Amino acid sequence: MSSYYDHENNRRPSGFLSTRRTCTLAITISKPPTGSHYQWGFTIRYERSEDWRTFEAVQLVQDGPWRLSVHENNPSADPNYFTAVFIRRINISFLFFIHRLCAEIPLPRVLAVNRLYTSQTFVDDVLNSLLRNDVIDGSIWDDVKDSLAVLRRIEE
Repeated sequence: MSSYYDHENNRRPSGFLSTRRTCTLAITISKPPTGSHYQWGFTIRYERSEDWRTFEAVQLVQDGPWRLSVHENNPSADPNYFTAVFIRRINISFLFFIHRLCAEIPLPRVLAVNRLYTSQTFVDDVLNSLLRNDVIDGSIWDDVKDSLAVLRRIEE
């Protein structure tokens, strides 16, 4: 059984948000193997099976086109892993919808002059899409943005 405990209600979760039917949404951040930009990703952890999906915007070559990378590794097992920011737990019935939201975020093929795009931009787009589609509400969006603002200063 999961070690998760619902502290607000002083019990193990049951029903709609029991650990058997939920996923955790988070932002993961890894140290750069080269360069100065940390790699940010949107991560889903399936609580029952401990499976993972991390969506990241990546460039294979500097100044090249961006592409969506989806991998199934536990991000905290990566030697460059830095931290994660919890977003919320959701029922697994929303997973296909969230996968589709991530896949539909447009990534630049060629950058316009003076336009900076990073993996942080992709994560911001994911968060905005989650808010627009009522997966998260304004208070969650504000809390996550506040947590990420502190982490953005790491690179400055």
